[in-house]
Amino acid sequence: MRDRRHPELARLDGHIEAQVEKHRPLSVDRLHARFTRLWPRANRVLRRIPA
Repeated sequence: MRDRRHPELARLDGHIEAQVEKHRPLSVDRLHARFTRLWPRANRVLRRIPA
């Protein structure tokens, strides 16, 4: 309904959807890799904890 009343907003909706997809949370493995890369001390601590 919004598209019929405001056709110019359809492009904006598409842009917002693309941004949401782009900023979806990273997978746990990628978050862990980023965390351990940014915090070497945490990396050492995590290595001591058995998986």
